[in-house]
Amino acid sequence: MKVKTKILRLKQDFIIPKGTEFECIDGNKTEWIEGNYEANIALNNDNTMRIVVNTDSLPRDKFEVVED
Repeated sequence: MKVKTKILRLKQDFIIPKGTEFECIDGNKTEWIEGNYEANIALNNDNTMRIVVNTDSLPRDKFEVVED
């Protein structure tokens, strides 16, 4: 029997504005406790972008919760 899990699904396109700056986080450690969902988005064949969304401040008009 497969255990059902909750998934957040985008309701509309997610746009990262031109000029957005990404800081180097090499050596940093992050601990996620609860209410966090991630998506890995392919930028090309060699690179992905990891996006983490916290449900505490979730914009409800942009996401829906579904069961897998």
